Order: sequence, then structure tokens, then C-alpha cells
Amino acid sequence: PHVTLKDVEDIMIGLHSQNIAAGNTDGSSLMTATPPSVYDTVEAAVKYQSYVERQHKDMESWRKAQGIRIPPDLDYEHSNFPTFSKEELE
Repeated sequence: PHVTLKDVEDIMIGLHSQNIAAGNTDGSSLMTATPPSVYDTVEAAVKYQSYVERQHKDMESWRKAQGIRIPPDLDYEHSNFPTFSKEELE
């Protein structure tokens, strides 16, 4: 839960360096560190992804409801809308 992009990147670079030292790769594909300015952006995108997806679903639901009309003969009574307050029913 508290793993940062820098933590993951440091591990990957360490493993890559170990592979080069062990002769498992020729070293031609060197891994370099990401600039620190990128960390916050990537971490925020990952952290808030579920919220953004929920907002997209909410907006889609809202768009679909735009064409729905409230029937003019609807009785605004407490028995039909038990969760509404008196003010809402008026």
C-alpha cells in the first residue's frame, strides 16, 4: 500500500544491474531512473484511477437519465416516496 514508483524503479534497476553482473544480459539495454518530476504524476494517476472510473460511470448514468421525463400526474405523497421530507413532497 505504501510502495512508491521510486521504490519499484529502484528494485528494477538493482535487478537489472545484478543480471548484467551475472552475465545474464549484455548490458545494451541500460535502465535509467525516471526524473523525479514524473513520480507524483504517475502515483496520483494510479491512486485516483478508481475515483475517475466511478466519475465516468456516474456521468454515463446521468447522460442516460437526461431524456427521462417525470410524469405530470405523479402523486407526491409520503406513501409513494417514504424517504422524502415534507418539504420535498411539497
